[in-house]
Amino acid sequence: MITQDFSVENLKEEIKHLKDENLYLKEQIELFKRKLFGKKSEKIIGPSNEEQLYLPGFEPPVQPPAPKKDPIAAHERTRKSKGEDKITLSDDLPIEKHILDIPEEEKICSET
Repeated sequence: MITQDFSVENLKEEIKHLKDENLYLKEQIELFKRKLFGKKSEKIIGPSNEEQLYLPGFEPPVQPPAPKKDPIAAHERTRKSKGEDKITLSDDLPIEKHILDIPEEEKICSET
């Protein structure tokens, strides 16, 4: 069984330790910001040395490799041409007109 001593002196010592650690970490972050965004940032961090981007203890989490997916065949959309009909008819086709008409009695509305 683990016993912890919660005396006032031990708690004060723990608080002081945590404040010191917090101050140290804030200083590291400020230093990192100055190196990254300062006037000479191009000379400090380059694409060849990506390890400089991370402070000790602040490394990015390791991502598991993504599962391989089968490639899907691509397709191309057909574009509608503007101003052209899809169906073209030859000029030599005969034209027939059928006019369907109703009697005059049905053309007048009886409810008006």
